[in-house]
Amino acid sequence: MRIESQCVGYKKYFKDVAGEVVKPGTLEGGDFIWIDESHAAVGNGPRTNKAGISQLQKILGFDVELMTVDLPQPDHPDDVLHLMSIISPIDEDLAVIYEKFAPNSFIEWLRKSGARLYNGIR
Repeated sequence: MRIESQCVGYKKYFKDVAGEVVKPGTLEGGDFIWIDESHAAVGNGPRTNKAGISQLQKILGFDVELMTVDLPQPDHPDDVLHLMSIISPIDEDLAVIYEKFAPNSFIEWLRKSGARLYNGIR
């Protein structure tokens, strides 16, 4: 049985597709987040690899600053599935963040990008 890439499926319904991540690259949708028009973040972990991140940067172009967030090794396999396990946008410049698992470099980068952060776990 042949499984089509998501890109092939998207091309059936949408006119333009910016690009496609191909093997050996992998990219999980939950590992990608736009911060604003010129900033985005991607999680490097079990579902997204460095080859996929490299392809994503080429698709986005170098006008977009892409922050790679190395996802922590969780105590339990379900702790951090992907980047969206750490951050959830709730408005244009506001996000809930799980600081326990967010690397300090990511939090600092978000703040420099103008994002307001709310620690969802206290």
